Amino acid sequence: MKSSITVCFELPEALYKALNALAVEKGIVPEGVYVEALQAYFRENVARKSTERRRHQRVQVGAKAVAKVVGKEAGSLVVTGRILDVSLGGLRLECSELESLLGEGDMLEVVFSIPGIDMPVYFTCKVCSVLRGDLPELGCSFVGAAGGSLNLLKGYIG
Repeated sequence: MKSSITVCFELPEALYKALNALAVEKGIVPEGVYVEALQAYFRENVARKSTERRRHQRVQVGAKAVAKVVGKEAGSLVVTGRILDVSLGGLRLECSELESLLGEGDMLEVVFSIPGIDMPVYFTCKVCSVLRGDLPELGCSFVGAAGGSLNLLKGYIG
């Protein structure tokens, strides 16, 4: 038999009505919807953070990027992609043209603009992971930064 504890709290009226309407729609008691909502919140915001291995906070960017392969036969290949997210330790790059050329440990030079900052940033990156699929992604760690790129990134991330 599962144990439970009764919890009493106030809800904004609009949230209360929305949750009760959802309970009617699902054919369950309102308390069931409350528990589902709290469990979903916990899974997304608490449990995941406790297992986060990254040292740096990620920020979603969605900026266009230009990447150049370093130290391979395709070393002169320059392609475009999109920075999905960035941290002080690295970035996640979506780029279908590079996915077949690169593997873990390969190097890239990546240039992109941080939203709200007019100056582009330049990073040398090491590929740490390759996610192959319809929209391939490269997980990259920074190994070098040109000029004030790292400081600009720090200012953006906060």
